[in-house]
Amino acid sequence: MTVTPELITAFERGPEKLRAAVAGLSHADITARPGPGDWSILEVIVHLADSDCLSIDRMKRIISEENPSLLYADETAYVQKLFPHEQ
Repeated sequence: MTVTPELITAFERGPEKLRAAVAGLSHADITARPGPGDWSILEVIVHLADSDCLSIDRMKRIISEENPSLLYADETAYVQKLFPHEQ
């Protein structure tokens, strides 16, 4: 994938699109899980923020290190142990 100005702009607009997508939803709406084992809207949004943080670290390591060790995150554990509905 080639990084283009358009791709960067689309990435930058992500938070704006998320805010617009959930505008008007109640706390009950964004914390409801559609089924057993499914994530709520809020859990997905918190996951995206966590994923961005992890991805930034990975990109820096890839650019700056010879053989970088890339961090791994267990997203299921994040949802179970970091209480995204309280974030």
